[in-house]
Amino acid sequence: MSNPSREKGTPSPCWWSLSFTPTAEYYEKVTRLLFAAGCSGIWEPDKDDGRAAIVAYFPAECHDEMTVLCQRLSPLLLDPGAIAVEKISQENWMEGWRDYFRPVNLTPTWMVMPPWWPGAGGQPGQITIYPGMAFGTGTHETTRLAAILLEKRLKPGNSVLDVGTGSAILAILAHKLEAGQIFAIDIDEDALENAAENCRLNNCEQTIQLSSRDLD
Repeated sequence: MSNPSREKGTPSPCWWSLSFTPTAEYYEKVTRLLFAAGCSGIWEPDKDDGRAAIVAYFPAECHDEMTVLCQRLSPLLLDPGAIAVEKISQENWMEGWRDYFRPVNLTPTWMVMPPWWPGAGGQPGQITIYPGMAFGTGTHETTRLAAILLEKRLKPGNSVLDVGTGSAILAILAHKLEAGQIFAIDIDEDALENAAENCRLNNCEQTIQLSSRDLD
């Protein structure tokens, strides 16, 4: 079993992952232990032999809890002690997402494209989105429904307030639909950085006003 102890002088990663295969009878107990220790989410990858494998993700600050957790999990596994521990940096998450991001239809008339895709950049009916750490790449139904409603209801010159802007995808769409004043708010600094980059990619950084202030 790998030990998630930090190497001296090594910066703490953004996330840890634990990978293992529990016995069927202890599956529910294992998931309870994971979330009690601070697990942020689990993934159950398909396995050829039909066994239920688990990959659990923990923020870096749960390091001490994970050390104890590995000891408690060991007797509950098909192969006791077989727990793979991996450090995952924020950069790795972003690059991994990039590998899977392809052009997607946001509405019947607007397409979202990553900046590295051939033909991306300023073409009619296109929104360029760099998939960073923010919500809003055009693949989620809530984003698509909001975009369709925006396209249907927004009139040129209307003001727009985008609360929880994420990647700024909807604010950018509002700009392309000739909205007037556009205010895009998010309290997440990573989201605002990603939003600023996307505004630059779509030549609307002077039109969309980004802010981290709340609504109080």
